[in-house]
Amino acid sequence: MLALIVSVSMVLSGCDTTNGTNGDPPPADAATISGQVTEDDGGGGNGAALTTEGSSVEGAAVTAVAVHGDGSTSSLEGEATTDASGEFTIEVEGDGASGVVRLDAEGDGDFESSALVFVDGRASVTAQPMTAKTRAEAEVYSEAKNEDDSGSHEEGVTKADVAVYVDADVAAEVNAGAQSASEVAVAIANAMAVEAQYSSEAESGVSASAVAEAKAELFADVQSQLDAAADAEARASVYADLEAALADVYVASGADAETQAEIFHAGTSMLAEASTEMSGDAELGLRKKAELVRAKATSTAQKAILEAEGAAESSIQAIADARAQLTAEIRAAADVQAIVDAKADFKAAVDAEIEAAFGLSSEVRAAAEAQAEAAVDALVSTLADLVIFTGGAVETAVTAYTTFYADAQASVEASLQAELSEEEAEAAAKAIVQLSAFVEG
Repeated sequence: MLALIVSVSMVLSGCDTTNGTNGDPPPADAATISGQVTEDDGGGGNGAALTTEGSSVEGAAVTAVAVHGDGSTSSLEGEATTDASGEFTIEVEGDGASGVVRLDAEGDGDFESSALVFVDGRASVTAQPMTAKTRAEAEVYSEAKNEDDSGSHEEGVTKADVAVYVDADVAAEVNAGAQSASEVAVAIANAMAVEAQYSSEAESGVSASAVAEAKAELFADVQSQLDAAADAEARASVYADLEAALADVYVASGADAETQAEIFHAGTSMLAEASTEMSGDAELGLRKKAELVRAKATSTAQKAILEAEGAAESSIQAIADARAQLTAEIRAAADVQAIVDAKADFKAAVDAEIEAAFGLSSEVRAAAEAQAEAAVDALVSTLADLVIFTGGAVETAVTAYTTFYADAQASVEASLQAELSEEEAEAAAKAIVQLSAFVEG
């Protein structure tokens, strides 16, 4: 698991904030960036082959632009050429060089690649290796920042969001021109907008700035770890850890696990719905990432609810095991139906632990769940009718999930009060409703 409390100054290759032997601070808008250009796909896709090893690009020209908070870019001074190992060091200077920088590489045979670099005011930074994945990430990030209207890298879509949701398969479709980067960007921007609005309306107690800061630290950590990763397996592990850490970012920032699950259920619904309108592997890739994040958040919430009820350790472990199996099945899924089937299996396993923790029979639990069906049906219907790539989708999704949770919680809780105490009914209802939202929403 990526540590959310790692200092940015530690993760950026251990570099300090000086640029000379006399200890003078660097120019405000200058940095030295080292990295490597490769032809790797970058890992994290649906296929078995995550990365092509030994594919460094020699003789590529590397330049840089500053990426501003609104997604616009401006050229930076500086140029470098990769050596036989694809490695380079570039000294960049200009407005924005100390913030978020995009490195661009051009080589023989129309080769092109890019990577985002989180400089964060440091004098010297080691970038993540350029891959096909980082190229698409850079394009999607700029489009998303233009879309989210935050005007800031500290709000709206973050570099960590894009690194998680643009996997190697989405990247391949974007780089090939088969999938519009702008559509992927809109989907991610809408998801982050839903998260932020739902978090605010649910009074999660977490500020948007706290979440953004945590995500910035995650990306800085990933940037460093990807540079250090020795092979494809190590790179895949870095992305898997980022995915899991992102799914816990609201809890790490101070929210409770149940509210975090609601936030991610609402936000990732935008990605799941948008994926149905995307091409080829982009559809499955984006859907998988959305489901993996919400699966982690759901599992964390279910464990928290049952732990608060004093559930046996075996029940908590059973949920963890079910989530591990679900994660493996989602990653291996060849189509959306396989994901749906995997979620149903997960639900069956967790249902059994809910029954055990609250002393419910399967009939009582199923009857309580049936009370939420009208709310589930209304939620599913609303989500199916969303027009993702036009205005109004964010507000509609937030309202739909807010209404769902209020209505479903009330009806399920009422149905359980004949069997349980008021407090137990509230907790059991929350577990049942959140599980229904994950499986059906």
